[in-house]
Amino acid sequence: MIKVFAFIAKRRDISEQQFHAHWREPHGRLTQAVGQIQRYIQNHAIGGAGELSGLAAMRYQGIATIWVEEPATLDEIFANPAFLPVKQDEANFLEQEHLAWLICDSHVHGQTADPANISAVPGKIMLFLRRSQYLSGVEFAQRLQGAAQWGKRTLPGIAQVSVDLPRADVYDDANPSLFDGVLELSFGDRESAEQAWCTQGAACLGQLQDLVRMDASRGFLAQEERFIWPPFAA
Repeated sequence: MIKVFAFIAKRRDISEQQFHAHWREPHGRLTQAVGQIQRYIQNHAIGGAGELSGLAAMRYQGIATIWVEEPATLDEIFANPAFLPVKQDEANFLEQEHLAWLICDSHVHGQTADPANISAVPGKIMLFLRRSQYLSGVEFAQRLQGAAQWGKRTLPGIAQVSVDLPRADVYDDANPSLFDGVLELSFGDRESAEQAWCTQGAACLGQLQDLVRMDASRGFLAQEERFIWPPFAA
């Protein structure tokens, strides 16, 4: 499966409460009708823009994630008549000119929180990383996998770590990706995620110090809400 992130900024003239409520319903329900989407979740920011101490905040209030068979499936989605109501509804709650995408391969360590339960609401620490100028893309990817193993052993209450890397067949020097890699740290609930970062966030960033440009990397504390959730490993 290919994992696609969509970065969403709320419309300026609506409140955060209105944004999150509309994204859930009707937007979440409309997206369920698009058959090519294998899995779909919404990551709702905790505390405004999901601020994490030690990293600059993102400009987004939500990050959607979908799983599809291959990059070409995205073109099929856009051509699907069931996607038209989804696209039209975007104008009701998000800034379409600031919608951004990241298409990745995902490498999973551990098992996601409550993996069979579509109603589960895990907490998440999402780290969107820019690699150090001293590392090649291959070196960065290898060392990021090692950092993921460290996080799985060290962060209290962690259920799963995902290492998500931009696909080489989608991005190149002429079309660079928004970030060079993503670390997703999943917990059973938002309180566990917040507590883990409070106690071990600085140590986690210390493990990444030689791998990433901290000034260009971003953090996002989120609550995961599941809308399409079949029982396969992400």
